[in-house]
Order: sequence, then structure tokens, then C-alpha cells
Amino acid sequence: MNKQEFIEKLDSFGLPRSEYVILSGGSLLLRGLRDQTADLDLCASKALAQKLDLTSFPQDESGCYNPFEDVQMKDDMEGRPFDIVDGYQCETLESILEYKRRWQRPKDLRDIAAIEAYLAEKKGAERPMKVLVLNGSPKKKSDTFRLTEAFLKGLGKAVQHEVHIVNVIDKNIAPCRGCFGCWQKKDGHCVIPDDQNAILDLYRSSDIIIWSFPLYCYGMPSHLKAVLDRSIPLIKMDMVEGSDGAVRHEALVDFSKIHTLVICGCGFPDWDGNFDALRIMCRNCFNDPDMVFVPEAPMLNVPAAAVVADPLLLRFEKAGEEYSESLSLSAGTIASLETPMIPKEAYISIVNGQSK
Repeated sequence: MNKQEFIEKLDSFGLPRSEYVILSGGSLLLRGLRDQTADLDLCASKALAQKLDLTSFPQDESGCYNPFEDVQMKDDMEGRPFDIVDGYQCETLESILEYKRRWQRPKDLRDIAAIEAYLAEKKGAERPMKVLVLNGSPKKKSDTFRLTEAFLKGLGKAVQHEVHIVNVIDKNIAPCRGCFGCWQKKDGHCVIPDDQNAILDLYRSSDIIIWSFPLYCYGMPSHLKAVLDRSIPLIKMDMVEGSDGAVRHEALVDFSKIHTLVICGCGFPDWDGNFDALRIMCRNCFNDPDMVFVPEAPMLNVPAAAVVADPLLLRFEKAGEEYSESLSLSAGTIASLETPMIPKEAYISIVNGQSK
């Protein structure tokens, strides 16, 4: 099977992606380290194994069960290390390498060489970066910031980055006056003497900027929007027309070296229609950044919801690892982060029950 055939076959089983890990050959295939695989080996969670009644199926000599044609499945996912690749939980390369070094079969030797070369290249490409996190939540116990903290944990797993977290609600940042004094001075600073200029200095020197905030009236909270409004000292009055025909202000700093990520959580139970306006604003302001919009965010601080919230936090941690490696998130990863934790009807019922 090639990658497309593998994905189509796997998806045809209708298994929740958070309930299994793709092992060995399939993991290498999704990472582009193999062109083909004959294997579709999975490791199921205990919940999925119980749902499938896995032990009722034939078991081969390696201890794997065969719940579907040409599928080998184990039932010990818990504690098994994995990365998220294109939205799928895949066994880590380090785990695969350890297994294949033990067996040393001809096909293992080819895989070992490919994995070692990939890991060596990855290690050489990683470097410490300056990360600015603009936390727009007004609460100390922020739902959305739990996601961002998990992402930062993954981001710093392989390399120690220099992370600056700015809790914007604690800063003195006045609204933009529209005086355009900054465009007269052209020094990258605002004429208003408050905390904004310190943020602008961090902004222009950062490699990664994470805008983390809850959805307020289909946009940013006002105190964070003030930071965005007063970022115009970083551009000029002069206008340029891009290759796409859009007219923009000329940049005063080199934004091409800054990688922007938006993480936003909301209290609604689904995605459609709730983030549309925000998506347009972020695409235009940040030049089409990676954006992750998460529904049902209040569940992240409810202890009883840990059974569904903790897997999402783990996926955000894995997404941080992916971002550290490639400075981007795949469409599959974003989709896995934006998937609601529980069905819409159940969420509405819980919210309405608490509000009475």
C-alpha cells in the first residue's frame, strides 16, 4: 500500500484516531520514510479494545489480534510513545528504531538507515528560538491557556527555547489614538508612553509569536485587540500591491522571519460560523498564519471532563513537537486539535443544566 491507500483503508474502519497508535511500517509510511508498506499494525486503547471485543478475534503468533482483514492489532496503547503525523497518532521513530535494532532483519536494516539519517538531519536543523506568547485571557485560570501551555511543553521538548509570556490583561495598554505619530517617527515605537513599546520590542525580535486568547464576540478580547491595533508602528504609511492583488502597508521590520500561530478557544460546542470573522482578521493581519480554533474550551478546567480533556492536551503537546520541527502544523494535525471533545447535544445539555 502507498500512503493514500493506507489512509483510505485505515479510515474505512471508522476508528477514533485518539484511540489507537499506528505502529512500525505505517508510521514510517506516513512520515515519508517509506513509499510502500504491507503492514497495517495498530495498537488500541483499552477502551477501543473493549468496544471491538478484540480478544474474541483470532490471535497470531506475535500476540496480535486480527479484527479486520490484513490488520494486526495489539491492546496496549497506554504508555506507548507517539507523535501526531497528519492528524494520526504514530509510533515515535525512537521506539521503532529500538525495535528494529533488536531484530536486525534485512527490511529492518533499510529502515534503520532511513530513521537514523532523518533523526540526524532533524537534530541538526533544530535551534533555540525566541518565542513570544501574547496571552489574551483575562482569567488566571484560563481554559485556552491550558492548550497553549501544553503546546509550549511540546515545543520545548527537544530544544530549550527562550519563551516570553505576556499576560496582556496585567499591562497598561491604551487604545490606539489614530494619530499616526509612529508613521512620522518610523522608529518602531508608539508615541503613547505605556507598556506597548516593550511588547513591540519583543515582537520584532521574536522567531515565533503565539496569540492565545478566548473568543469574545467572535473576535479578540478588547485588551488584546489594543495590542494588535497598536502594532502599526511596525509598518509604514507607504502602500504596496502584492502578487495576489491585495494592497497592504509596507513593512518596517522583516515579518518573513516571524512565524505566527493563533490558538483560540470558545465556549460554543462546534466550529462552524463561530470563528469565521476571526479567521479573516488573522489571515489578513498575520499573513495567513497557522490557526487552531477549539470549541468546548470550558471543559478544560472541569475535573470531571479530564477523561476527554487530557487526550486533547496531549495532542496539543504533540503539536508543539511538530511545530518545533517544521515551524508549521499539518492540516491533519489542526483537524485533530479542533475536533470537539464530546457531541454537541451532550455539551449543550451539560451547559444548560449548569445554568439553571
